[in-house]
Amino acid sequence: MSENWLNLNEKVYIVTGGSSGIGEAIVKELLNDGAYVYDADLQPAKEEHDHLTFVETDVTNKEQVDALVARVVEEHGQIG
Repeated sequence: MSENWLNLNEKVYIVTGGSSGIGEAIVKELLNDGAYVYDADLQPAKEEHDHLTFVETDVTNKEQVDALVARVVEEHGQIG
């Protein structure tokens, strides 16, 4: 587990572009620290994890982003 000065365990985050590149690295670190992560991307994540939820989302589309946020709040009660 990475050195953790913030307690991210059981916190909920949305990561845009979490299926590749920098976003993927952020997702991995959040998962390593025990967070629940929603990957908002057009391509599914390469790996599966109990705390990772892929949501196909075009972040340039306000309706899709609003639906994503509503889903996260419905499922977890909050973000962060």
